[in-house]
Amino acid sequence: MSVENEKGSYNFTSFKEGSVELERLKVQALQCWDRERDLLLRGGLKEGMHVLDPGCGPGFVSAAIAGLVGDGTVTGLEPDAGLAAVAHLTAQEEPRFRVKEGSVYSIPFADATFDLVYARFLFQHLENPAQALLELKRVVKPGGRLQVLDVDDALLIVEPEPEGLSEFIRKAREAQAAHGGDRYVGRKLPALLREAGLEPVVFEVPCITSQELGLQAFLKIISGYKLYISDSDESARLLEKVFQEAPLLQSIGTVGVFFASGQKSVT
Repeated sequence: MSVENEKGSYNFTSFKEGSVELERLKVQALQCWDRERDLLLRGGLKEGMHVLDPGCGPGFVSAAIAGLVGDGTVTGLEPDAGLAAVAHLTAQEEPRFRVKEGSVYSIPFADATFDLVYARFLFQHLENPAQALLELKRVVKPGGRLQVLDVDDALLIVEPEPEGLSEFIRKAREAQAAHGGDRYVGRKLPALLREAGLEPVVFEVPCITSQELGLQAFLKIISGYKLYISDSDESARLLEKVFQEAPLLQSIGTVGVFFASGQKSVT
């Protein structure tokens, strides 16, 4: 598998304005962190754990998780050299966070290294999520947990819907699929975890709304990556129309994400 295929549909170096995408990731991480922290704590994250964050990107959430593990550690794994470099800078502010450049399909750690693996918004980009899960399972300790948070476009609603939004979403979904991604991966996560031999598998579907974030911030979060992967003037025009019309329509928005968790057998 080539390096580009390892990155799947999130090839950061292909973006024309990487700094803009970095800012989107930081805003997304900070605005949604309280909800994500609660998911992790309810899902079993504890002080002293050694956690792997595969596809950690610039490491903003990795560093936040590191603040919860006490004398444990958080290791970010990132295939893109540019993003890994940013994550190394992020790690300078958090001594419990370290970064390793590498692929989720060939993780550079021994079997049973981590108490918890948390893959956030990674699986939507993977060409072969089943293969990635088996490799992630390999590095989880017996009795440890593997958790995945990811999208499902069927759970995105803006009402009243501005003209052009459905077309914009469709174009982004097709563009991501052409690069090996899957905007409907969320609903598939419980079955993927079971097929990887993780039991029991549990899941929940938390929602983020425009009421919490404000309509403009909500629209930015749901559209940022879609615009990059579409990479077309037509998509940019459609999105501009959405931003103009949604406030006039007094639209509200909600988006749900799947959080699925499975446990590795102790035998």
